[in-house]
Amino acid sequence: MTRFSALHSPYIEVAGKEVCTDTQHFERFFQDIIDRGGEGVILRDPDAPFRHGRSPGYLKHKVDSHTPKLQNSWN
Repeated sequence: MTRFSALHSPYIEVAGKEVCTDTQHFERFFQDIIDRGGEGVILRDPDAPFRHGRSPGYLKHKVDSHTPKLQNSWN
């Protein structure tokens, strides 16, 4: 099995983990991602068990690229 750190591809990057302590912390973190050209973040329920594929324990939080509003998706 190949370790992620052994992959040398300009197209693949392992995302880091950030545990937000409160709403302000999350808002600062999210804005930093957007300011650096990111699309959004995936929020994970820490009490949800890991499941392969789509899971109700994950929330995609991003800025809609066509209008200046937030878009949430439970995918």
